[in-house]
Amino acid sequence: PPPRRPSPRGCFLLWGRTQDGGRLSGSGSLLGQFTAPIIARQAAGGLLEFAHHPKEKTMRLSSDSFKDGAVIPGEFAFCVPAREGHVALSTNLNPHLAWADAPAGTRSFALICHDPDVPSRGDDVNQEGRSVPAELPRVDFFHWVLVDLPASTTAIAPGSHACAVTPHGKPGPDLPDGSRHRINDYTGWFAGDAQMEGNYFGYDGPCPPWNDSIRHRYVFTLFALDIPRVPVEGAFTGQQVRDAIA
Repeated sequence: PPPRRPSPRGCFLLWGRTQDGGRLSGSGSLLGQFTAPIIARQAAGGLLEFAHHPKEKTMRLSSDSFKDGAVIPGEFAFCVPAREGHVALSTNLNPHLAWADAPAGTRSFALICHDPDVPSRGDDVNQEGRSVPAELPRVDFFHWVLVDLPASTTAIAPGSHACAVTPHGKPGPDLPDGSRHRINDYTGWFAGDAQMEGNYFGYDGPCPPWNDSIRHRYVFTLFALDIPRVPVEGAFTGQQVRDAIA
């Protein structure tokens, strides 16, 4: 029989965005799907807020690497602004993340980091004398997709999943603790580049177009699941994970 679809027990979202000059800042906001008695309601800006039963705890996601509204250090980015060439490669560490109060019945966690503000066309991206227009439709770019984190996991240490820019990509998908990470979207971005092309598994941080007209957001979403293994195989995509846990 086909594998049973998981039920998302809860999720919490933490997001960062680029500021002027290529700096990154972070904000925290609660999003996701929870079991009753959580009640979702539409909020301004298209985000979801949640009304919580006073006796129920809410899963909390936090980071020591960046705080609400504070600058995300360039050490957690794939590239940083530079005087020559506009950008330079950075140390590309994955940020620290920690969580608490997972829902009862949680058997594993899944983590997705994506940028929802990537240009849908690359004609103007990083082109001298041009800028990416703000009105251009935007698409998701997956920076990190990690599934099957054991239910006992409560934190990810900084630099534990990425500690440098790795030309041709890091290996995967299997990790020592039984979790799996997928190829991120730098795999497609570097296709055809002899110096960089390859399968980029795991985390690779922000590197927004230096000539974009809008700020980019970097969304870290943690899902608590009631199954030990997400039913995706091989070089699965971020969207496939979303579909599998929907």
